[in-house]
Amino acid sequence: MRAIVLFSGGLDSSLAAKVVKDLGIEVQLVNFKTNLCTCSSCAKHGRVDTSQFMGLEVKTVFVFEEFMEMVTHPKYGYGANMNPCLDCRIFMLRKAKEMMRSEGAAFVITGEVLGQRPMSQMIHQIKIAERDSGMEGL
Repeated sequence: MRAIVLFSGGLDSSLAAKVVKDLGIEVQLVNFKTNLCTCSSCAKHGRVDTSQFMGLEVKTVFVFEEFMEMVTHPKYGYGANMNPCLDCRIFMLRKAKEMMRSEGAAFVITGEVLGQRPMSQMIHQIKIAERDSGMEGL
């Protein structure tokens, strides 16, 4: 069995990937690159590429143009600092669903922490993202 992991390199997605890998499920780490955040700026904020510790490679998918279209016209509006949290989550889940088919994956792992981010990680918003992305049950 195989799973797609929406991988930021942060603690939450890293732990989720490790737990599922340790269960014997093959994981494909995927990072959507928008060019709005670079590795060097993430490193300055304490972000580490934890994939190296798990012996996994990260597949980087460049989505700048599609992402910018979503940012300029978010269905659900903005969070702090012009941050379209819910729309961004829906966007990434749709892209992950496309990858599931090509990668032969059975489900997607996000590493989200319920209640951590008020605009996208509350149960109501997670259910909206699941529904709008077509990822119910996946």
